[in-house]
Amino acid sequence: MVRGAAANGLEGEKNNTIKTRKCRRHYGTSYSAEFSARKHKESDSYIDSYDGIKRVSKQMSWLLATGQDLPTSKEIHAKGSFTADFWAREKREAELILFASDSPKAPVRSDDKVSHTTIQAAIAETFADFNTGCAQDYHIDR
Repeated sequence: MVRGAAANGLEGEKNNTIKTRKCRRHYGTSYSAEFSARKHKESDSYIDSYDGIKRVSKQMSWLLATGQDLPTSKEIHAKGSFTADFWAREKREAELILFASDSPKAPVRSDDKVSHTTIQAAIAETFADFNTGCAQDYHIDR
């Protein structure tokens, strides 16, 4: 009986358990977006060799924001997708980088000084169909 009372006193009521945590920084990935003269600098643009579309690289997609509630009951707090283009006989390897930022406002570009690499993952996949001569998309849920 004493042991049970002591354990109950140390743990307190079950209602006092931590239910949410706050995200300490922004987390996201970099991508290439279609060029928009309203948003992007012309000097940052390029023509994509896979689809011929004018794009701008190093744009950020933030998955989690500083101060965002993260329920402790959930294992996953963010999901996204990853696309890489490959030519027919090109080796299927890509790199996915998770960026973090301690800045109060999330940066727009991955090369802003307030962004830094958190996780860098190499991704490889083998495709059996090399018959087509066009680029193929490769999607990975992250």
